[in-house]
Amino acid sequence: MHTETDDALQVVSAALMATFSHLADDAAHAPTYASQLRLAQLACAAVRPLSTLQADHEPRSVGGQARRVFADFRARTVPQDWPERLAKTYVALAVARDVLREVAAPLAERYPDLAEQSEAAWASADLAEDLAALIDGDPRLTARLSLWTRRVMGESLAVARTIATLAPALMPSEGIAAGLARITRAHSARMSALGLTP
Repeated sequence: MHTETDDALQVVSAALMATFSHLADDAAHAPTYASQLRLAQLACAAVRPLSTLQADHEPRSVGGQARRVFADFRARTVPQDWPERLAKTYVALAVARDVLREVAAPLAERYPDLAEQSEAAWASADLAEDLAALIDGDPRLTARLSLWTRRVMGESLAVARTIATLAPALMPSEGIAAGLARITRAHSARMSALGLTP
C-alpha cells in the first residue's frame, strides 16, 4: 500500500541523486586537484544512503516529479564561473541539509540512519572555507556573489515549497512557513559569517 511516507522517501532519494549529479559536475569544473577530490568525495557520500532506500522513480511518480523540480533548479541557476559555481553549491547543500532537519521525522522509524547519512552527503564546511578564501580582499567579487547567492537562495526556497506540496508528509502545511523561516535565518547567518550580504 502506497503511503505519504513512501512519497517522502522518493523525494529524499531524488534529492540525493540530484546532489550527486550536481557535485560530480562541479568536480569536473574544479580548478585544482584538491577541489576535484573534495567534491568527488561529497558526490560519493550523496549516493551512499541510496543503497538502503527502495523508492519508485517512474516519471509519473512523486519521485519522478521531484527529479524534474531539481533539474529545473539547475537549469535556472547556471553559474558563469568557478566562484559562482562554488557559491551555488555551498548555498544549495546547506539549504538541503537544513530542509532535511525539518523533514527527517516521517522517515526516522523506517530509516533511523538516514538523517545522519544524508547530513554527511550534504556536508559543506570545507566549501565555506574555499569560498571565504576566494572572496577575501575582493570587494567586487564579494558584491557579485552576494547578489548571486541571494538568487540561488530564492530558487532554493521555491524548490522547498514545491517539494512540500509533492510530499505533504515531509512538512505539514501548517509548518511550511515556520520551517522556511528557520531555513532562511540559517542561510542569512551563514552568508553574514562569510561577509556576503544575505
